[in-house]
Amino acid sequence: MSPGDPAAPSVPTVTTVPFTAYQKQLLVFLSVASFFEGYDFIALTQILPNFRADMHVGKDTAGEIVALINAGTVIAYLLIRGAYRWGRKHVLTTTIVGYTAMTFLSGLAPTPWTFAICQMLARVFLIGEYITSMIVALINSSVRVNPCSAPARTWRRSRIG
Repeated sequence: MSPGDPAAPSVPTVTTVPFTAYQKQLLVFLSVASFFEGYDFIALTQILPNFRADMHVGKDTAGEIVALINAGTVIAYLLIRGAYRWGRKHVLTTTIVGYTAMTFLSGLAPTPWTFAICQMLARVFLIGEYITSMIVALINSSVRVNPCSAPARTWRRSRIG
């Protein structure tokens, strides 16, 4: 078979399209959100033994503190739902500022419970940032999901019940 032969299989050509300025900015947001989302979950378990010793906290109280901090993940749902009312870009900016402020205040916390509340609020903002940035990326993506695909059907079934 020769390259000009009509029976020869055709090889598709791949064209690359450079990122737009908006896509580059979105990539930075998603990268930062993803990094801190993973780091924040791991950091708590790493500092817990030293935190307990420095703050003179028992195992039971430490468990309650971790539970309170992790409750921020569930509470973040309210913030994410508000993104449709308040605007996704506004919520994304607010979550970045909120996460930064609450993390900073966590470092200045004088008591274990002050630390826990600051970290819980930081978790609310962090999850809000992570999910909102993913929603923004999905909405602004050039990739569209086929509504009849298996993942879409599964998602719809899970939403219906």
